[in-house]
Amino acid sequence: MKCPLLMYNYLPDESPTKGVHSDCIKEECAWWEPKIGKCSVLRMWIALQDIHEVLHDIAKALTLK
Repeated sequence: MKCPLLMYNYLPDESPTKGVHSDCIKEECAWWEPKIGKCSVLRMWIALQDIHEVLHDIAKALTLK
């Protein structure tokens, strides 16, 4: 299976690390977004990572009070 989710490892409280890249099948993949030429799975992963960082910052700010 060729999927960007298999390329990344993420553990809580650690920075995400990129693993070995597999070949992307682009237009042949159901997750490919042809209008923007990017993978929707990878875009979701990046968005979730951003949300996690914001929530982490909020939690950190609340504990400082």
